[in-house]
Amino acid sequence: MKRIILGLAAAILLVSSCEQYSGSAGYEPNPDAVAFSASIRPSTRATDISFEAGDKISLYATDRGSLYSSNYAQNIPYTYYDGLFTTQDVLTYPDMNTTLAFYAVYPYGEYSTPDFTFSVNKDQSTHSAYTQSDLMTASNTASNQEVVDLVFNHNLTKVIINLNSSNLPAGVQSISFKNVYYKAEANLSSNTFKATGSRTDITASPNGTNSFKVILPPQTIAKDELFAEITIGGNKYVWYPERDLILSSGVEYVYNLELQENSIMFTADINPWNTPSEIEAVIPDAYIDLLSPYIPIYEGNTPPDIEGIWYISPLELYYDSNGAERDDFNFAPNYVHFYNQTSDNTLSMESTQNLGDYSIAEGVFVSGSGNNFTVYFNEYKTQEDGSWSVMATLISGTKSGSTIKNYREAFIVLDDYDVNGKYMDTGDFRVVEDADYTSGKTSWPLDTRVYIDGDLINVKY
Repeated sequence: MKRIILGLAAAILLVSSCEQYSGSAGYEPNPDAVAFSASIRPSTRATDISFEAGDKISLYATDRGSLYSSNYAQNIPYTYYDGLFTTQDVLTYPDMNTTLAFYAVYPYGEYSTPDFTFSVNKDQSTHSAYTQSDLMTASNTASNQEVVDLVFNHNLTKVIINLNSSNLPAGVQSISFKNVYYKAEANLSSNTFKATGSRTDITASPNGTNSFKVILPPQTIAKDELFAEITIGGNKYVWYPERDLILSSGVEYVYNLELQENSIMFTADINPWNTPSEIEAVIPDAYIDLLSPYIPIYEGNTPPDIEGIWYISPLELYYDSNGAERDDFNFAPNYVHFYNQTSDNTLSMESTQNLGDYSIAEGVFVSGSGNNFTVYFNEYKTQEDGSWSVMATLISGTKSGSTIKNYREAFIVLDDYDVNGKYMDTGDFRVVEDADYTSGKTSWPLDTRVYIDGDLINVKY
């Protein structure tokens, strides 16, 4: 495949829902207390993206920038009311010149410290039990505003099982996940969430016709280990995965089951994390595991038509493996042009940032199904000081009419030679996103004519 001719922005490489509320009667928020606006960050988990009246969170505040055993505010209950999280308690700033760092946890719990153990419900068959299992956290690290913005992230794993066959037997359906971890060890300071404790069976929640969902702590299901038991009309079917299933934090996994000849058969691509050979040729499995908590990877052979010129702004840092913060970078708007999409799921793309940097790639792969897609390719970058790197890039999003929702782009270094030690090392990665989660179509801002061996390969569009 032909790859990038000119690199993207230099900053890529430089190291430098919920419980229902019965009503507002009896709830009187303290008008002097700090209030919080809140949203749930779109992620690989496509549902549960808004709060409902009566939802409660635990709120921590510290004037030291990070949480410790004794904070300025320790686990204050806040309730979602009239579009804001407010409290009946007292939480004010020490003085006008002091900023506080805020950390929030959904759902509210009697957590004595910011490091705690969270348990998902063993029976998630009801809406409330399911949503109360969805551990989410948010932070705002420097604020002295009266209303502070919080963006929540899903921290556990969501699993969906779809029963796709038209020949399903009649009768009541249910799915139980067998002998799985149901407790997660949460550390708000390091933002880590790991399975802990004993195992149990967990009943899934209905997710529409012939579909079920469950929330589990991140964990690995071993090959040939009983994972799920499906009951249809009194008949039981079991699933023993044919390979290890790595269930990562914040990721949704969809598995499709099909009934064939009166028995449940798992299709060859039952494990969507078993990446197609095209993806494996671009990004090794070990690196995919590193990226998967931070960018959705949509698989399948029926991606949507994503041709067009897309305006990505505001482009902001979502995650940096070296610990860089969102405010450390100021990215210019990005223009991305997808074209020549084929039935073989290849396409060409070009992009420009700062109206100066220009990149073009041909033979790029695209996967996905429905409205979800992932574009993936690799590139060879050189620097003026003689340094070079081989990078893989993933771009994921959801086509929605004439827009792309939840655009996210990940870059990971596969190999490098760094003369002066100022660029990202092998295995380092960075993820950026369109921070308003909507990327619209636009016109190409440059007159770009690119020649290879004297042949014109691209012109202004």
